[in-house]
Amino acid sequence: MRIIIVMGVTVVVSSVVALMIREKYKSTAIIFPAKSSSIVLGKMLNPSQGILQFGEEEEAEQVLQILNSSQIRDQIISKYNLMQHYEIDTASKFKNTELVKEYEDNVKCSRTRYGSVTIEVLDYHPDTAALIANDIARLLDSAKNKMLQDRGGEAFRVVEQEFLALKSDVDALNDTLTKLGEMGVIGSSAGVAALYEAQANAIQARNELALRKIDEQINLNKKYGAAYSSFLEQRELKNMRLDEMEGTYLQARADAYSNVSHHFDVEQATPAEKKSYPVRWLIVFISVITSFFFMIFFIIALEKIRELRQMA
Repeated sequence: MRIIIVMGVTVVVSSVVALMIREKYKSTAIIFPAKSSSIVLGKMLNPSQGILQFGEEEEAEQVLQILNSSQIRDQIISKYNLMQHYEIDTASKFKNTELVKEYEDNVKCSRTRYGSVTIEVLDYHPDTAALIANDIARLLDSAKNKMLQDRGGEAFRVVEQEFLALKSDVDALNDTLTKLGEMGVIGSSAGVAALYEAQANAIQARNELALRKIDEQINLNKKYGAAYSSFLEQRELKNMRLDEMEGTYLQARADAYSNVSHHFDVEQATPAEKKSYPVRWLIVFISVITSFFFMIFFIIALEKIRELRQMA
């Protein structure tokens, strides 16, 4: 009889409590991480590492770390004013701790056995739950791009400095060679041979004026010809190095400033039509079962105490 009374009371109390709990709606977004985090401008040595390839376990774990980061959490809290939305006392000494705990209770990101990542959001309003879930997926890209740009920016500045210095050297060599050419310095051996042939022709023709000009040009080439050839060789080597480095420079710039998506949207979150929490019948059922076993234990305990007193 006692058990029936207690269970009856439990049903009433747990039903009232369950009805007092505010309803929440759940929305779920499903994403797949991308394999690569950058756009390859040159020839891709391994196509399986391309940005259009689906990621695996490692990429999914990286995505989870970012989704659960304070960077995304703080943006969501600020955008939806969750301190007020969750009705947290702003005068409380531990208001931020309570806010983070409430957020973590309502937002769950987890990896599935298929390699995808689910973002589940509970909220009092179905529309808000869907909006938050989709925003978290969207913020993944901006958060990861920022991290990559911060890191890539440092590398790009180093590569850019070296690339521009090398380009400046090539420009300086081009200017020097242009000035020497304007002076009459000839870099090719064929051109020098032509000068000596012209000299012989001028001597044979007894053309002193032409011979004097040719002699001046020959002397000029004797004086600067070796330097001209050296500058030509340096320019060729530096141009080869510049061509090789240009690809590195362009790739580093793309890594530092590109904004790409790092996930595939498998399923966007939509507003739920039915509540997900609380499951009232389950609350009542668990409460009744708990009270039933508690009463059984209580009655057994009373009987044991009575027996011990009689024995004493």
